[in-house]
Amino acid sequence: MALSLAGILWLILELRARRRKPTSNAAASFHNVAALWSLLVMSAVVAFTLSADVFSFYQTPSALLDWVAVFSVAALMFACLWDRQAAYAVAGLYLAGLLIIGTFLDHLKLAPEHLIWSFMMVGAVYVLLAACIWRARTPVLVWASRLHIPQRLDPSVGELKWLDAFTSIVVAAVVIDCLLEPAGVWGMVAARDCSDSQ
Repeated sequence: MALSLAGILWLILELRARRRKPTSNAAASFHNVAALWSLLVMSAVVAFTLSADVFSFYQTPSALLDWVAVFSVAALMFACLWDRQAAYAVAGLYLAGLLIIGTFLDHLKLAPEHLIWSFMMVGAVYVLLAACIWRARTPVLVWASRLHIPQRLDPSVGELKWLDAFTSIVVAAVVIDCLLEPAGVWGMVAARDCSDSQ
């Protein structure tokens, strides 16, 4: 959380400095390291809490802290949109959206089988929403240019490799959950954990 907020402040200062003295390579800038590290750490935390929910062995102590942390990462990714050299910013926003979904599902405190079904539904809606935004990219890019966000792609481009890869991963996870859930795999895992705890 502190790293993300410091990254936003550093990004503002660096963009001001670049306007005065342009630099050719800023890949190792503090905000780039902070953005990628924060995204990696929050991804690990959300993955751990969701898997802990499935196996029922951990309870998150503070919902507020989780929300502040995940939204600070999303805010840093959004701020990185103004950095022309931060090529990862849009993909990072996509992943930040998945982290927000994961945090939301974690704090619903659902039974494992309901958590899996919820992930399937929300994951499918998220993929559909991302596809709709990609299809309507021309007005989105116009809106971004009004906010002085540097344009990263030509509206005539037909596909983004990272978007195809992330969409394929989310769809594969949804399909695998669809195939496993009717067989009761997640219910058996939950039942085994309950019997082990007694």
